[in-house]
Amino acid sequence: MKRRVLSLLLVLLLAGGMISCSETTNTDPSAAPADNTAVPSAEETEPEEPEDPNAHLYEDLPAGDFEGRSFSILTPIHSESDFIGEVDGDVISEAVYRRNLKVEEDLNITIVPISEAGLWGDQDGYINKIKVSVMAADDSYQLISGYAAYITSIASEGVLSNWNDVADVNFEKPWWNQDIVYEMDVAGKLFYVTGDLSMTSLDYLFCLFFNKDLMSDFGFEAPYEIVKEGAWTFDVMTSYVEPVNIDVNGDGKMTIDDMYGYSSDMTNFISAYQAAFDADITVKDDNGLPVLAITEESFVDKFTTMYTFLVDSPSVFLSGTEGDYTDDLNREATKLFAEGRALFEAQLLGSSAALRNVEIDFGILPYPKYTEDQANYMTTAWDAYNLFCIPLTADLDFVGKITEYMAAYSFDIVLPAFYDKALISKYARDTESADMIEIIRESATYNFGQVNSIHCSSCGHIYRDLVSAKNPNIASKVASSLKPMTKSLERFIEKSYIDVP
Repeated sequence: MKRRVLSLLLVLLLAGGMISCSETTNTDPSAAPADNTAVPSAEETEPEEPEDPNAHLYEDLPAGDFEGRSFSILTPIHSESDFIGEVDGDVISEAVYRRNLKVEEDLNITIVPISEAGLWGDQDGYINKIKVSVMAADDSYQLISGYAAYITSIASEGVLSNWNDVADVNFEKPWWNQDIVYEMDVAGKLFYVTGDLSMTSLDYLFCLFFNKDLMSDFGFEAPYEIVKEGAWTFDVMTSYVEPVNIDVNGDGKMTIDDMYGYSSDMTNFISAYQAAFDADITVKDDNGLPVLAITEESFVDKFTTMYTFLVDSPSVFLSGTEGDYTDDLNREATKLFAEGRALFEAQLLGSSAALRNVEIDFGILPYPKYTEDQANYMTTAWDAYNLFCIPLTADLDFVGKITEYMAAYSFDIVLPAFYDKALISKYARDTESADMIEIIRESATYNFGQVNSIHCSSCGHIYRDLVSAKNPNIASKVASSLKPMTKSLERFIEKSYIDVP
């Protein structure tokens, strides 16, 4: 499976941050230079401008003068910050502002974000706006950004253009997620992509937080080196978790008031293990069409291993209340962690912001591998991240040039601001967590069956549905679901990719 290209820019930013923290400078004006040491002139001491290791990436970006033409982007309100920025003191907002200004000046356009309610409960209205615009051929939107879990339904309506027909977008560049390009390219049609043009693709990645003080109290070393050595496996993680179960209030039972080794909701964070364990819902057949892989022995075995730990272990707090991801501290699982009563919490990478004012010192880790035989760490994102598609009525030459340019300078300007300033410096509490964040970012993967789960009889929700029901019988679930899931997957592919011109 294709992997993301490692960003040299971010590596250098990390290195620069670490150096700036460790080096000291003699600022005493009375200190004289050592004997026989010439005092350098001001001209000689002026620091050289560092070379941009990514400069070559931008050399073949499309050029053009579009004479002030408007480039309209339909965006959900909850993620409009991907496209709306201002000089307001917020590092991300100002980076978006600078990105937009550069694109507008270089290509002589005006970026026009159009914000509409686009959360899960708003899907009918959001999709209808797209369909009505295309049917009316009013060219209201040149680019569409949409909630991944439902936006993929509109391909079957015949209202989208094929990214494969867009000449000026280079999906080999690091600002695009190449894994989703591979997975979503079916029958020569690619309707949806994602990447650094939207920070939700980073913000919503699944990860683990851990409490450093509890780690020390229980005699453990933080597992950063284990992660770097490629040995952070499920068995290793559970060895940290199992000793931590304390009946804090002494009532003889483990409840939300006690201390646990692991805290999680039993919904999206369970589905994350499908990605982490490389348990694909679908794989491509010889014709390049996605087919179900849920009958694979490994798919069943990986579930059983995960289920036994999450449901049967007294060291695991598993909340049946999903809560509000936008108000993170009100969720049961996070409340437990924030109060210092959980060693690990399953989380979203961007949720570290919600913990910036809590008293505990925490670190960030990737989800574990299933075993060391697994080549890479893997994660995916909460399905509210944005996918990008193009309405059928759009000018593909115009859209291609502008979108590629915007994505490139999101990588160049917005991503470093988000990554280095917001995530690492402001939220993560150590440089090791900065390394972990890059590992998590590079491990992002997207499976066709997972992305399109709700359109295919919830084939991507098998793990979480069984855990939520406290039902360990995955063999029975697969046997009873295989036929309807296969039929709905085939019907979805037929309607969205084969029948669509």
